[in-house]
Formats: sequence, C-alpha cells, structure tokens
Amino acid sequence: MRFSKPTHYLTSALVIFSLVLFILPTTTVRAEEDNPITKIENPLDLDQNFPVEDLAAKIISTFLGIVGIIALIMFVYGGLLWMTAAGNAQRVDKGKDLFIWSIIGLVVIFSSYAIASFVIDKLTKAG
Repeated sequence: MRFSKPTHYLTSALVIFSLVLFILPTTTVRAEEDNPITKIENPLDLDQNFPVEDLAAKIISTFLGIVGIIALIMFVYGGLLWMTAAGNAQRVDKGKDLFIWSIIGLVVIFSSYAIASFVIDKLTKAG
C-alpha cells in the first residue's frame, strides 16, 4: 500500500503535531513569595518514590492513544475514499484496503492496551 505525497505529508504533520501536543511535557513556572528562585513543577506529578510501573503505564497509554488516533484517522480516510470513489474500482479497492487495515490496527491497539494493562497490573500487585 503506497500513499500519495499529500497523504504522506498530512500523516507526517499529524504525527509531529501529536508528539508536540501530547508527549512533550508542559511545565508551569511560578515565583514563590518566600523564595526568589522560580520553581518548575514536575510535569508528570512524580515524587521521589514514584513506581516505575506507573511511569511505564503512562508512557504506554500515551503512545497507544496517539497510535489509536492515527488509526482512527486512517479509518475515516479509507471510508471517505470508498464513498467518494464514484465507480473508480482502483479507489474503491484502496478505500477498502485502508478500511480493513485500519480495523485490524484498531484491534491490535486495543489488544495491546489490554495486555499491557494486565501485565502492569500484575507487576504492581506483585511488588
């Protein structure tokens, strides 16, 4: 399956935008009245005794969420191609392929989320 250049640019822009928006931490800087040094709050709300499993769970959830958004966009794009094919068999096939592979991708994403959630839950209860 080969994407056209506009689709490739759109997908790349979406991935970069998602990375900037969701993965890069946002920080708040505020000056304390008693201390003139500014304090940067911890963006992940982690303390010194924060379990590694919780950090891994946050990273996995964020990653799967971004991949899920991309799969959903491809799902909609495949359906749009299929519906606007106007009898062009090649566009119908391309739309069906995108539609089917997006469904398979969503199933894999949901399955991997369930497996990761189960494993992390068992690790946190064991430790």
